[in-house]
Amino acid sequence: MRFIFILLLALALVGCAATPTPKKVNIGDSQEAVRNRLGPPMERMNFRRTSTEAWTYRWKDGTLEMIANVVFGAGSGGLVQVMQERDPAFSSPAR
Repeated sequence: MRFIFILLLALALVGCAATPTPKKVNIGDSQEAVRNRLGPPMERMNFRRTSTEAWTYRWKDGTLEMIANVVFGAGSGGLVQVMQERDPAFSSPAR
């Protein structure tokens, strides 16, 4: 729970007004609500073992290329987790 709170707080502090970003969705949102706010995902993955589904989005936050996964739970199908990071395809390799 604490991780989700910290993640949501970080999302609230990161801004990009013109581009749909994961900060525009809320825990508990339906798949339809997320699709309406963020558009169609770049990729969809189903995880049978955990009965979850993850959607991947890319966007530009200022000069940074970002990637996010939004995860929907099994029971209600609502949004349970949002994870975002710099897109590794555009990040410098670790040294």
